[in-house]
Amino acid sequence: MNIGFDAKRLFLNNTGLGNYSRYFLDVLLKHQPTNHYFLYTPKIKLNNRTEHYVDHPSINIVQPNKLLQLPIFNAWWRSAGVVHEPSFSTLDIYHGLSHELPLNIPSHTRKFVTVHDLIFYRYPEFYSSIDVLIYKEKLKSACQRADKIMAISEQTAGDLVSFLKIPSKKIKVVYQGCHDQFRNVESVDSR
Repeated sequence: MNIGFDAKRLFLNNTGLGNYSRYFLDVLLKHQPTNHYFLYTPKIKLNNRTEHYVDHPSINIVQPNKLLQLPIFNAWWRSAGVVHEPSFSTLDIYHGLSHELPLNIPSHTRKFVTVHDLIFYRYPEFYSSIDVLIYKEKLKSACQRADKIMAISEQTAGDLVSFLKIPSKKIKVVYQGCHDQFRNVESVDSR
């Protein structure tokens, strides 16, 4: 199976959405090693969190041509241009890991989007009005076009239903994982 991801956060965010993206992909690599994963990103920042993806045999990293890597074109490429990459037509699934899906995803490709929160709906006063408008439009569009929405909590799932009127059957709550360093293995005797 060919699975594509918006990997901007995976490569460029060291915490939060970056961690979520990396943990999500790492679990798939561990439990579904026969799939082929396509990571679409405008830039790559290599560090100890990301370098193992570069030479992984199941991963293809796809970037725009040099002109489209300029900051002014990054947003366009992620929102619309990415679907013109040759590998995109081979995808069985495309997963927007943080509230977004590009426009014009081929009809044969299943579309998934993860929604972390709707804080810009609940507290718009903490954002510029243009950001609120953009975030709302991107989220609304992604949720309408997605085949399935992954909400990271029951609260987020409820907010999708109440703010965006998304049918609850379209939403699946999938809690976020965490790094292995935060897992304590307890024996039955230690309880």
